[in-house]
Amino acid sequence: MRHILSIFSLFTFVPMALGQLVAFTGIDANFPDEFAFVALQDLPNGTEIIFTEGAYDNTTGDFLNDSTVGTLLFTVAGTLSTGTVVQITETAGNVFTVTGNGGTAVIVGANNWIVSGAVPHYAFSTSNTSSPWTNVTEVHAMMFVSNAALGNLDPIPDYANAIVASGFTGPENAADYTGSRMAATHMTLADQSNFTAGAGDITFDLTMFTIALGPLVAFTGIDANFPDEFAFVALQDLSAGTEIIFTEGAYDNTTGEFANDSSVGTLHFTVTGTLSTGTVVQITETAGNTFTVTGNGGTAVIVGANNWIVSGAVPHYAFSTSNTSSPWTNVTEVHAMMFVSNVALGNLDPIPDYANAIVASGFTGPENAADYTGSRMAATHMTLADQSNFTAGAGDITFDLTMFTSVPVELFSFSVE
Repeated sequence: MRHILSIFSLFTFVPMALGQLVAFTGIDANFPDEFAFVALQDLPNGTEIIFTEGAYDNTTGDFLNDSTVGTLLFTVAGTLSTGTVVQITETAGNVFTVTGNGGTAVIVGANNWIVSGAVPHYAFSTSNTSSPWTNVTEVHAMMFVSNAALGNLDPIPDYANAIVASGFTGPENAADYTGSRMAATHMTLADQSNFTAGAGDITFDLTMFTIALGPLVAFTGIDANFPDEFAFVALQDLSAGTEIIFTEGAYDNTTGEFANDSSVGTLHFTVTGTLSTGTVVQITETAGNTFTVTGNGGTAVIVGANNWIVSGAVPHYAFSTSNTSSPWTNVTEVHAMMFVSNVALGNLDPIPDYANAIVASGFTGPENAADYTGSRMAATHMTLADQSNFTAGAGDITFDLTMFTSVPVELFSFSVE
């Protein structure tokens, strides 16, 4: 029930934002050759996506185009709804049927679709569908059912948002996504452990995903030295009046609630105007339970009778609630957590309940402060959760409030059947 309520609040209060167009959910190189993918947003009539078994080269930014590999142009008919799984099957040489949409899949150029064993598959967009290989504009996804290192095949150095499923235990002919469709994320769709692979034929699961938006914010810094302060980045445009709760109270994933006692504090942050995607906001306690907000004209006020008391390495959370007067037991979504410590999270971890939460933890030791110092050009859910992208220490840290650019909003799935 908690996740169903979350879906309603996201669709009601948050504007739609775009991520990758598709991700692979299956490949089968046995006869008949086929693959499947999920639409990660509504794709209108006429949308064109290129699929290829040709190798990508991240040193040139081009795909291989020769007689040993094939390339398909898929064109959407009508609207391909968010979460729909589409299967494309080669029923005869270079003849394809499409299941899940009335669209078409046709070979590009004079080459043939020749899939044999474990070969990489890619989905990408191009500025020239007649010659797509050297006119790439975005790589949406890659799937390689092999344990071979990607090397130059990897599109992520050029397209950081690409959803790449690789690192399987061995080269196999086929694989299908069998992970949970309750809360699929960029990371779960890229995680080979969520696929079932083998040598024989696989019947793809074409069950629909229901796509919702990802987290509203992610932490970029915490400083427990005086004055206590923290910083976060907006992962999508947040409209005036959007409310986010921040707390230093521990989450308990066995109860789904946050601690509410005199030893911890909780803040209610309300956006003023529009908080634009990529903007970094800093909240500083300038006196006991008095806060200033930098980066937005919004307000941050204490909730309840408790005090904001940060001392050393304590977990910080950002979450949404259905009751801002009593947020601790009315959680609808945990957006982010940051814990500058090497302590195992255990019951503190929100991910078992909220798989989309961006959790930055696993630091080399407990520290008073940390700030995000990784690249801000193409930050992703994964880079914002990676402690190696933060600089931590015992002393005061001046947060970098530089705006993030090309912040992708991850698209996540929730089943409401």
